[in-house]
Amino acid sequence: MEGWLADSRPYEGQWQKWSWLSVLADFRASVSQVGPRLHAVLGAELAATVAASASLKADFEFLSHAAMAVQLQVHRATAPGIFGQLSSQWAAADARTAAWLDLVDACRDTSIAYETLATRRDLFWQLVRASDHDDSQMSDFLAGALGNNAFHIALARIWLGDVSATEVSLPHPDQSAGLTEAEQLDFCERLLTKPPTPGRYVVWIAFGRASPGVIHRVVGPISFWNAKWLRTALEQGGPDLASIPAEVKVTGGTFRPEDLPDDEDVLLVRVDLDAGAWTDPVRVATEQVEAVVTLAGFHVDDAKWRPLAGHLVTVDDGVKGFAPFHQILSPDEIVNQLYQHAMDAELADLALQLGAHLPIVDGALSEIVQAVRWWQQARRQPPLAAVLMHVRVLELLTQRARVNKKWYEYLDDYQRSWWVRYVMVDELGQVINGCLLNYERIPSTADQQWLRDLSQAVTTYLPGGAFRRDLGKGVDALPELARLFSSHDDLGRRVQDAVGRYTVSALPAWRDDLEREWHLTLDRLVRVRNALAHGGPIVDDTVATVHGFAEQLAGWSLALALEGLLKGQDVAASNAAHQHDFNKWNDGLSSAGSVTEALIRS
Repeated sequence: MEGWLADSRPYEGQWQKWSWLSVLADFRASVSQVGPRLHAVLGAELAATVAASASLKADFEFLSHAAMAVQLQVHRATAPGIFGQLSSQWAAADARTAAWLDLVDACRDTSIAYETLATRRDLFWQLVRASDHDDSQMSDFLAGALGNNAFHIALARIWLGDVSATEVSLPHPDQSAGLTEAEQLDFCERLLTKPPTPGRYVVWIAFGRASPGVIHRVVGPISFWNAKWLRTALEQGGPDLASIPAEVKVTGGTFRPEDLPDDEDVLLVRVDLDAGAWTDPVRVATEQVEAVVTLAGFHVDDAKWRPLAGHLVTVDDGVKGFAPFHQILSPDEIVNQLYQHAMDAELADLALQLGAHLPIVDGALSEIVQAVRWWQQARRQPPLAAVLMHVRVLELLTQRARVNKKWYEYLDDYQRSWWVRYVMVDELGQVINGCLLNYERIPSTADQQWLRDLSQAVTTYLPGGAFRRDLGKGVDALPELARLFSSHDDLGRRVQDAVGRYTVSALPAWRDDLEREWHLTLDRLVRVRNALAHGGPIVDDTVATVHGFAEQLAGWSLALALEGLLKGQDVAASNAAHQHDFNKWNDGLSSAGSVTEALIRS
């Protein structure tokens, strides 16, 4: 909302009206998900923004484009202050604590659905990030406290300032802290409300694939160090120690010289943030370094260096935070034998289906294969670039389907029911698979054996260790699975919800809820794409909510076109057949004889 209120482009009527209504719909949906404790804390500020958004919505719906262009300037003069007050309150410690307590309440109350619990969890983390805290570090601390883990609680106490790093002998990672539940929750609230520690901050991060020509180079408050040389000097001593900063020469406690990387191609980077009080010093330091490294890369016309995970944070030369340094592997770099065997099985199936139709001489195939390459390239791009490429693929496929519609209208007509059914089946598969893979959580050996027997009954094993689940058999076991898994467990809560959701009478209402979610998400995708293409307001968090959605729908649409062409159809015919099948599924959902008939065998 704040981005759109600050948008300096002149109001141009229909297209911007459509985007504004999408933003306002998202805002109203978000307000409805705020928990009761957070709602009470936000109080008047939240009520004022709701009233302002309602006034905006009414004006967009009832005023002419010319009148709205004038009225929008009035809103832009008053509404930013209203939303700014909510943003300030949103980032405050009492809002963060209220969101945490809403999440705790949802965990305790087994009548609250898993989706509500998950939404409160996501909202809580959004508030942690809004207050500029390191959500990864906070997650480790909170999980350690709730798990009664003495090791993580000791690290958290250093961060809180209860003890210094040199005074702590870290416990074994599996040792219990022995706290009561009340003490654990009190400790969590201390973590969430801790003000930043004032002092002189220094942060160390690292880059791989970086080989400097010198041992040490200084760029203002940023200094680059050869990691192997630095670690060797710290471990062996000698005259070189005199040139090494004091904070890494501290002995004892949680940090040791051997914790530093010693690879030939690793650079350690020290960032002196000077005196201050930082809630997330690692983020601030990383942004400074990335700016310098990126500028150097622009001048060299290449970008070879890769950031490593890990950091060291010191305040007044004392260690306040440490995370081990290590390489970050992308999924593409990890060998996955199950994937390879699954691909082989799919090729075997396609050999039976398509063998009689190959080779294909239709020129349309080359065009679709090129679009597949675009889609594959987009998957390796950041979300902003990927969304544009995925939409480009959808625009092409819309034209080839010969539907005389916009790409988003094509999606609504041809992919909405497919997406709804996919969500239903995918959720069922996740729940059943989660239960079968976590049988060891169950204390009773008899119940464990029942789960193993169920796994054998619903599973078909493929070469190489891959497998498929027969969800039709699994759905009948949901009531028993709900008995076995505690509703205070995330998996147990999902099973409990599934028992009520996967019934013939409940599916149509769930379908309607999912369609409302579809429309909100699709409208947001259109808004993001248009803003990217035409210089409108962009927020990375908003792009992240539609990135996977766009990739999935573009991939499905490509698969549909490819399958049709490989079977001797054109793209239009395959889309028409697909639309017919899923319209039939949607129309027949209310009259299905069983959940299996509605979702699995349809």
